[in-house]
Amino acid sequence: MANPVVYIDGACENNGRYGARGRIGVYWGPNDPRNVSEPLIGRQTNNRAEIQAAVRALGQAQTSRLRALTIVTDSQFLINSVTEWMDGWRQNGWITSTGQRVENREDFEALICVLAGINVKWVYVKAHSGNFGNDAADRLAHKGLLKITCNKIAKNVQLKNVIVLVIKNKIVETGGKYAPVIASANFSKT
Repeated sequence: MANPVVYIDGACENNGRYGARGRIGVYWGPNDPRNVSEPLIGRQTNNRAEIQAAVRALGQAQTSRLRALTIVTDSQFLINSVTEWMDGWRQNGWITSTGQRVENREDFEALICVLAGINVKWVYVKAHSGNFGNDAADRLAHKGLLKITCNKIAKNVQLKNVIVLVIKNKIVETGGKYAPVIASANFSKT
C-alpha cells in the first residue's frame, strides 16, 4: 500500500522586510478536514513558513498514528535541510559549515520532534508548475495574505476619519487615529 501523501507550502508577503506576514498551507486532499490555512506564529520569514508547514503536517500525522508519509513541497531549502544538513548542524552544536548559527534552530528542533517514528519520503515539485496538490497547498498558504479582516476591529473601535489607500489589493498608506490598527490588518485576494 502506498504511503499517504500530503502537500505543504509556506508563504511570506514582504519576506525579509518590515511588515512581513507569513502563512502555512497543508493539503491532504479535496475537502479533507486536515487541510490547513493558518498564519505563521513568531518571526515572519518564508523559510520558517515552509518548516512550520512541515511541522503542522507531521503533527497531524502523529495524531493519526501514521508511521509512513510522503511530503511533497516546492522548498528545496526544506528538503536539503532535513535530508542533508540537519544532522551535521546538530553534531556541530547547531553551527553551519561556515561557522554561523543555524537561523531557524527552534523550528528545526520542533521538526525533529514530530519526525520521530515516522518514515518520511520528501518529494520536490517545482512551484507553480501545474501540480494539483502543490497548487492547492499554495492557495491555502496564500489564503488570507491580502484580505482585510476589519470585522473584529470594527466591533471594538469606532472607525472615524480613517484613510486607507489600497492599490492592487495592498494597503499603501493609512491615516487617522486607527491607522496602526488598519495597517496591521490581515489581507487576502478572496
